Amino acid sequence: MSSAVLNAGLYPNLSFDVRRAFAPVGLVGILPNIVMVGPKVPVRSLGELIALMRQRQGNRRVTYASSGAGTITHLSAQLLATTVGVEATHIPYRGSGPAFADLLNGTVDMMVDTMASVIPAVRSGQVRGLAVTTSSRSPALPEIPTVQEAGVPGYETYNWHAVFAPAGTPAPILAQLETATLAAVRAMDRRLQEAGVEPRPEGAAQVLPFWDAQFALWLPIIRASGATAD
Repeated sequence: MSSAVLNAGLYPNLSFDVRRAFAPVGLVGILPNIVMVGPKVPVRSLGELIALMRQRQGNRRVTYASSGAGTITHLSAQLLATTVGVEATHIPYRGSGPAFADLLNGTVDMMVDTMASVIPAVRSGQVRGLAVTTSSRSPALPEIPTVQEAGVPGYETYNWHAVFAPAGTPAPILAQLETATLAAVRAMDRRLQEAGVEPRPEGAAQVLPFWDAQFALWLPIIRASGATAD
């Protein structure tokens, strides 16, 4: 559902309010992002990357790849640069695949991507994982510190998944769906963690404030970025 939040900012002329179109059922989990550099970039920690970004300003700025303008990979990297007070050059791609390929070959310096999709590359050393973007370390890559641990207090971004039903779904059906969703998430706890997902079996009552907080976080960032899909 991260995309539903981002689309609300990327499509300013959207004809419906996504928050009114759906009824929350339950939260499934969050997917940390990870800050990575390619093998040719001479840094081994987020602190060293930030120092490099401060050093290379003007026409020598550090470049960061994303899966496209306005995506979570773009906005997470931009938020990091803004938070630490540096500028970097955004290189948007059509999807994470070509962006990651150019990270590997050194065409771009860094990338923030969904951790689940790059765990094998980080473990094998193809790319260097510097920090995860959630407030706690990931069990899938426990040796990698969080961005906050690396010296950027308050920074946290992630993808997230939840189950929703159409607005107007009868309350008894929503209750049954919530029970089934939470049971399924709990049953898959270990498998989700191994895949880089942090299980969050939380009910509808917790989804609404969580959703509102995501809107409050991302809509100003999207506006500041100037990204639009219209």
